[in-house]
Amino acid sequence: MRGVDPVLTQESARLDLQWVAFDPVDLEFWVKDCDWSGTYKAQVRAAPSRKSHLLDELTVVATYSAPDTKFTLKLADSSSIPNGGYWDLQEAGGPTRLGGRVIVSADVTT
Repeated sequence: MRGVDPVLTQESARLDLQWVAFDPVDLEFWVKDCDWSGTYKAQVRAAPSRKSHLLDELTVVATYSAPDTKFTLKLADSSSIPNGGYWDLQEAGGPTRLGGRVIVSADVTT
């Protein structure tokens, strides 16, 4: 074998999330040229393991409008989530589509 062999994987794609501490979270992103509509659960945990402490859950809305799917992630109160957590997005009865780190920037305004 020469070079790097291709790998076929079912692992989720990495997408880190970032927001300012104590601010409400309202993030949007699009998955291009795919119908990923459905019901999803997004959780934030202290470590990248389902056995890790659950910090909070994000509200997820996935809307397909050909040819793309728009996702909205919301969390009314982000105060329970410290910097350095982990999140993932799992389709109900299906695969974990996305996941990554949670980066929480300091709030400097009083």
